Parts: sequence; structure tokens; C-alpha cells
Amino acid sequence: MELRDKNNTMDGYQETLDFKNKSIVEDNQKIKELQNSNVQIYPISNEQVISNTLDGIYKDLYDIFLINYSMGKDIYVVYKSYIDVVNAMLDTQRIMYYTQFLNIISAGILFDAGSDIFLKFVDLIKKDTKYKCSKDYLIELLINYKIPEYGRKNKHFLFKKPYQTFEQIELLSKTNKIEAIMLLKKYLQKQWLPSNNTQSRGKTYHCGYWSFESGAMVKILNLDDTIIKDLNYYPYDMVHYK
Repeated sequence: MELRDKNNTMDGYQETLDFKNKSIVEDNQKIKELQNSNVQIYPISNEQVISNTLDGIYKDLYDIFLINYSMGKDIYVVYKSYIDVVNAMLDTQRIMYYTQFLNIISAGILFDAGSDIFLKFVDLIKKDTKYKCSKDYLIELLINYKIPEYGRKNKHFLFKKPYQTFEQIELLSKTNKIEAIMLLKKYLQKQWLPSNNTQSRGKTYHCGYWSFESGAMVKILNLDDTIIKDLNYYPYDMVHYK
């Protein structure tokens, strides 16, 4: 097994993976005990504690998905961890972080997830009052690929930096796919990482840096990704897992 993201070591990834799995077991036990108890143990209600604990499980499963890909595990293992994080996110019934949601949708395109899953994503988008993802150009573009009836109407980016580049990439792909992939290369090399949290780089708790939206756009726009195959942050193995 060869590392895909070398910003951590194999031992570092494994240590974090073991910690996350242990936390999930403990959190599931905590939820079970609260569901079977009529006693309020915490200052907040048991229902709120359960909701907060489900949030924690979702975050841990999301990190496990990243770790499995980063440390070089087989794509089928990564896919199974992806399904786990999707189910956990649906259990929370909300979008907690825009970037995580963007990554989950993008990975769904790379894994060719069914329209049933994407319809559940749409339900979450409809409920989203924190980010208002229904008004985001990139989210809409990705959802529309799997559910054409969702439609395209937005020109607004919730986060212009760095994602607004994808509007130009999409337009270029219609007339010059070589220029489109060159612009995506520039995005990966100079725009993507500076706009993301890089504090975990080199730390044992680092889970992985991946621009899944870049892979999804390559698939959607039918671009030849040969020139970006070996770039950091580009999830080539997921784009070509079939």
C-alpha cells in the first residue's frame, strides 16, 4: 500500500484512524444508553446530546473516508467508507460545513452514486439555512449532472475564492478542452490549497487534502486529465476507479 497524500506517515494515519474508530464505538454506546434512559444526565436534554453525538460520529466518519484514500487503501474500501459518511450525514439531517458537503457530492459523482442518494442531498439543500447551498453555482452544477431536472439558474458562488474559476472552466470546455484542463491545472497548483485550512500538514492528525470537486468536473466535462494525473490534491484514482 502506497501513500496517496504524503503530508502524513502511514503510522500517523493509522493512529488517527484507530482513534476515530474508537470514538465512534464509544459514541454509539453513548447514544444507545441515552435512548434507553429516562434520566437527564447532562445540562441539556438527552435528545440534544444525541444530536450532538451524531454530529461527532459524522465528522469522524468523514475523516476516516479521507484517511482511507490518503493512506492508499483499495478504492472499494474507500467507497464503503464513503457510504458510511453519507449515511451519517443524512442522520444529522443538516449541512454542517460547505466544503465537506461539496466533497461528499463530488465524491458521489466519482463513485457514480445513484440518483436516490442525490435526491437525499437535494432534500438537505432545501433544509439548509446556514449556507443556502440552493443558491450556489457549483453545488447546483454538480447536482444537475446527476439529476437534470434540478436545473441550472444560479450564477452566484457562496465562496468565490477559489471556486469561481469553475465557471470559466465550464465555459472553456465547450470550445477548447485543452485550455479548460490547463486552467484546472492552474487551479490545483495555485488556487485550491491557499484557500483551504493547511494547519494539519505534517501532523499525525492530518487526514488528507483532496480537491474532489476537480475530479468531478473532469468527469462531468469529459476532460483528459493526463497532465494533472500526478498533481497533489487531485484524486486521480477515484476519477478512474472503474
